[in-house]
Amino acid sequence: MADFIKKVEDKILEAEVRHDERVIEKKREDLNEHAVEEGYDKTGLMKDLRKDEISHDEKVIARKEADAAKHDEKIKSNEEAICGCGCEKK
Repeated sequence: MADFIKKVEDKILEAEVRHDERVIEKKREDLNEHAVEEGYDKTGLMKDLRKDEISHDEKVIARKEADAAKHDEKIKSNEEAICGCGCEKK
C-alpha cells in the first residue's frame, strides 16, 4: 500500500515539476520582454516599475527552480523506497 501511495505522490510531483518548468519558461520570457521595454521607458516612474517587474520575475524564477529541485529530490527518494535497491527504475 505504501508503494502505491509513493507512486501516486510521484505522479503528482512530476506534474508539479512540469508546471514549475512552464512557469520558469514564462517568467524568463517576461524578463526578456521587460528588459526590452525598459530601454523604451522615458519616465523615472516607468523605469522603476520595470526594475520592480524584473526583480519580481527573477525571484519567481529562483523560487520555482528551488521548488522543482525539491520535487525532483522527493521523487528520487520515493523511487528508491519503492525499489529498495537505489536504482533509477520507475
